This record gives sequence, structure tokens and C-alpha cells, in this order.
Amino acid sequence: MIDQIIAFNKTFVEQVSGIANPLQRGNPEFTVAFATTETMVASDYVGIVSGRNTPDKMEKTGWTIEKAPNVNAPVFKEFPMTLECRVKQKIDESETG
Repeated sequence: MIDQIIAFNKTFVEQVSGIANPLQRGNPEFTVAFATTETMVASDYVGIVSGRNTPDKMEKTGWTIEKAPNVNAPVFKEFPMTLECRVKQKIDESETG
């Protein structure tokens, strides 16, 4: 079996909004976790429920939250793959971000 290396040199994130938006928090770093069958229900909950209205929503998932090794953003141990991302350039930014 031949190992394959996939390099992500450009990642485009479109219309990120709300409390989870790292740029609104003044932090250009963020993580993207990929849900599994086991984490799907909690992932849907986190994506649907507002952190403004339910400040303890992350605790309700039961996930183990740690700081990412390479960026200033969280990593959830229950997810097998997480991308650590850093905004390099903003294109066509509106006045509101």
C-alpha cells in the first residue's frame, strides 16, 4: 500500500458568521473538525444551537476540548481528523467582515 500525502495550500471559507467566527473574535486561526457517525448528533447540535443563547452548549456535547498544537483554537479529542487553519488573506471583505 502506498501512503498518499495530500497538501492543503489554499482553503476558502465562505460566509462564516456568528459567535464562532474567528475573525469577529480578532483571531485569524481556527480549526475544522470532521464528524464521524459517533459525533454526528452532537455536531448537528453545535451547528444549530446558538452559543449566545446557550453558553454551555459545548459542555452538553461531552467532548474533550484541548488547545490545538499549532494554532490558537480548540481541538476536540473525539474527532479523528481536524484541520488547523490560519487566515492568510481576506478577499473582497465587506465593511462588516
